[in-house]
Parts: sequence; structure tokens; C-alpha cells
Amino acid sequence: MPLAVAEVALTARDFVFGNLLVLRFSPLRWIFGLWLLTGLANVIQTPGLGLGLIGMATGVLALVGLASWAQYRRLPEDRKRYTWRFFEDRIETRSSVASAELKWQVFPRVIETRSLFLFFLQGPLCHVVPKRAFHDDSQIAAVRRLAKASLGPKAKVREP
Repeated sequence: MPLAVAEVALTARDFVFGNLLVLRFSPLRWIFGLWLLTGLANVIQTPGLGLGLIGMATGVLALVGLASWAQYRRLPEDRKRYTWRFFEDRIETRSSVASAELKWQVFPRVIETRSLFLFFLQGPLCHVVPKRAFHDDSQIAAVRRLAKASLGPKAKVREP
């Protein structure tokens, strides 16, 4: 019997924010942050140059968001609906086109945001599970507890 079940109907917002959040948790975030700081420092010294750097950084974020939205639009409808079932030792996922059973250890990290769980498989590749897909808050708490128990400090979730 699963401790939690998520019936996911992925929206464009979930998909785009998931991709933007992957950038936030990527090692590239340091390069991006330095780019923004350089732009801010240049605003103080040379206003035109600094604003250009900040504008380029904003443009990169906008392009990632736009590319993610376009990718979501091309995704077939049957790939936007799936179910995740959470157990003590594994996660089962099923859709109309595939199913899998994954041990918790497959995920090098799990990150919780205000509205999503991101289950990273490798580098920036992750599964997005919106919190609204759970039946109630007790199931969200169960996922937090399972992630912490299975992954320890690699699970960046709120305290259960």
C-alpha cells in the first residue's frame, strides 16, 4: 500500500517553472550570478554597460522560459498525465505509455519548492511532481519524510 499517491496533470506553468528552477539549482547558477553582479557593478561605474549585461541575463531567462513553453506545447497529451506512488523503499510511476519502479537511491537529490517536488535523476534532468497532485497535505508530508529517510541531506525538503 503506497504512503502517498500523486495524480499528475502537468501544466505549462509546472513545466516552465520546473525548467527555470533547474537553472537555479545548476552549477551554472554561479556563472549566471557573477554575470548579474558584474552587470550591477558596471551600472555603478558605467551605467550603459551594466544595464546591457543585466538585460542580457534577463534575456537568457526569458529564452529558457520560452523554449520550455514551446517544448511543453509539442509534448503529446498522454505524456502530460502520470501517476506516482510512493513507498518506503521505492517509487512507482505509470502513464499510458510507460511504467517504472525506481528505488529512492536512483535520485541523487530531491528538492521541494513552494509548489513542486523536483526528483533529479542526473545533472539537470529531473521529474516534476506538483504538490497539487497529492490528495492532501498528509501525503506531501509523507513524501518529505520518505525523501529525508532515504536520501538524508540530499533531500532538500521542508521539515516534516
